[in-house]
Amino acid sequence: MVMQTILFLEDDKVINQEISTGLKAGLGAGVQVLSAYTIGEARQMMQDFKIDLSIVSIELPDGNGIELAREMRSEDEYMPIMMASPNLTAQLHMELNNELDLFLALKKPFAAEDILPRVKRNLQKVHRRQEPSLVLKEGRTRFKIPISTIIKIETIKRKKRIELTIYNTDTGTVSLQEFPMQSMEDFMQLLGESKALVRIHQSTVVNPDFVLHYDGAVNELHLKHTKRVLSIGKTYRETTGILFGRLK
Repeated sequence: MVMQTILFLEDDKVINQEISTGLKAGLGAGVQVLSAYTIGEARQMMQDFKIDLSIVSIELPDGNGIELAREMRSEDEYMPIMMASPNLTAQLHMELNNELDLFLALKKPFAAEDILPRVKRNLQKVHRRQEPSLVLKEGRTRFKIPISTIIKIETIKRKKRIELTIYNTDTGTVSLQEFPMQSMEDFMQLLGESKALVRIHQSTVVNPDFVLHYDGAVNELHLKHTKRVLSIGKTYRETTGILFGRLK
């Protein structure tokens, strides 16, 4: 499944294909690389795809890549843009960075391995910025928690709080964190229309991506990364079609 898209604009077809192939190999199946050879082709791709990162040559047969980069920046103030030119100077680099907030400027020729580490880091930043998150408060402190890292949420009625079980993707560890919340109904209102978390019980919400196994005989869920086994309340069995559909 393609999750992110790179637009690579380079009019030399041999160079374009060599670098595009190197980026695809280095970035894996989660990223697609679109090859454009003219500004016109690049503009069409910008209409047809959501571009997460762009690599743009300055000297092109149908115009100047800087003008296209200005269009990109006007449409997306955060998208990482890299400009490339055989005539790159320190002065031009500074001017481009001041105007376009580049993540990298390169003097041609260059190879895919020259830019791969920086491309990976910037795609990770884009992913974190785009990822749906919950914003919860503890006193005056706000916490932004990516929904994809939440394994389970339960209410602690005696404390009028909710307890989040969170998976750290960097360390592979699981942690618990509490926040003030009157009831699960309050949390479901906060969650809104999102279907990333599914309510399986009056007091429990789970992330289907962290369900290891569903035992239909006893209506129990076994969770990844924990030893928890959760019973699904009978009154919620009919409302969790999304959960079981994703487990097939």
